[in-house]
Amino acid sequence: MTQTVPFPRSAPLYLAVTAARATRFLGPAAADVLNFIRAQQLPGGGYPDRGGQPDIYYTQFALQSLVALDAHQPLPAPFVEQTLHDLAQLDLVHSASLAIAAALTAPATAPQRQALLRHIESFRAADGAWATLPGADFGSPYGTFLAIQGLEALGHPTPSLPDFTGFACSHGGYVNQPGSPETSATVTATAAAVACLWTAHREIPSATAPWLTDLFALHIGGFRVAPNIAVPDLLSTAVALFALDLIGADLTPFREPTLSLIESLWDDSGGFCGHPVDPKPDLEYTWYALLALGCLGGVPSAQ
Repeated sequence: MTQTVPFPRSAPLYLAVTAARATRFLGPAAADVLNFIRAQQLPGGGYPDRGGQPDIYYTQFALQSLVALDAHQPLPAPFVEQTLHDLAQLDLVHSASLAIAAALTAPATAPQRQALLRHIESFRAADGAWATLPGADFGSPYGTFLAIQGLEALGHPTPSLPDFTGFACSHGGYVNQPGSPETSATVTATAAAVACLWTAHREIPSATAPWLTDLFALHIGGFRVAPNIAVPDLLSTAVALFALDLIGADLTPFREPTLSLIESLWDDSGGFCGHPVDPKPDLEYTWYALLALGCLGGVPSAQ
């Protein structure tokens, strides 16, 4: 009997495709978002963190947003090139960000790609997942999804992934450290686990979608990061919607309240704030606004 080989899946690629659907909602106003992003660019081609300092993490969000808005041009960026030389100082978050940024600017040289690949691999923990710091016994769903994004940006195939059984909670959510109390489960850890499981063609617990749905803030729209948090935020909203989309859930009930929340977080500058009491828009939350809007774009889910 011939064995059926599952069609390869890429959560990072689906992430990018989903964010690009945001333009269906933005229409001509996409130009305002684009102007906000372009205005943030610093000399050297990098983009700033919330304190105004060049940061590779925020740079990759800016570049991915430009791709989503169909306005990206792969030009050399001295800041990205310099960061490649400072590789040894980077944790996994910034290493994966560097891989994405390098792929979206001037291509890294073959030796640079190999060095970055080895560096990302150095964060793989003893349990087969990725940790944000090297030498760990256990990785995390968040660290593993970051690693997948970085490896794919380098053209490296997705490696074998753990099933995250030790991170799964009976209620359907996931924690970011094995052995943590179930009350510490978060939307971000759960969404990362879902993305990894979906990529690996592994079964996603039936309780996961209801657990995520319970975190929807019906009165103002959006999703809370955890059950004990009252206020929704844009990051949690975007990744919850993305995870539910991967699972195949109907996003229609979340659409109108969440669109209202996103609009309320849209600053006159064209950027997006992170939550209702956040006074300042930034590049990270602007990317998550695009992702959330893309998830609500009405296109059939990944299933």
